Amino acid sequence: MSPSPGKRVLGKIFKEGRSFWGPFFTARWHPFVALDRPVVIVNQKVSKKATVRNRIRRRLKALLKDFPQKGLVVLGKRLVAEAPFTALKNEVVRLKRRVGEDGQDYRQSN
Repeated sequence: MSPSPGKRVLGKIFKEGRSFWGPFFTARWHPFVALDRPVVIVNQKVSKKATVRNRIRRRLKALLKDFPQKGLVVLGKRLVAEAPFTALKNEVVRLKRRVGEDGQDYRQSN
């Protein structure tokens, strides 16, 4: 397992990156920041129980393991724990369409 990305890298993604909001997660990405893999963060405000937070992390990581854009940070929400897997998969498909293969927001193309 590789070490977690530093505060500087994540700070750049949160400060300069693009956003995607959905009912199950919020995603931030930066087209020019490359991480080893997408990062999944589940805050303690989502659930006080570590088992619930870990379940949310596992579900999101399973969906994002083949994600094309690596400069991606996903913040899980409480609804992920109870949502059907097909609904989560549809949300990730929407995110892939939004981000695109090269990480550029499709709305920003000229």
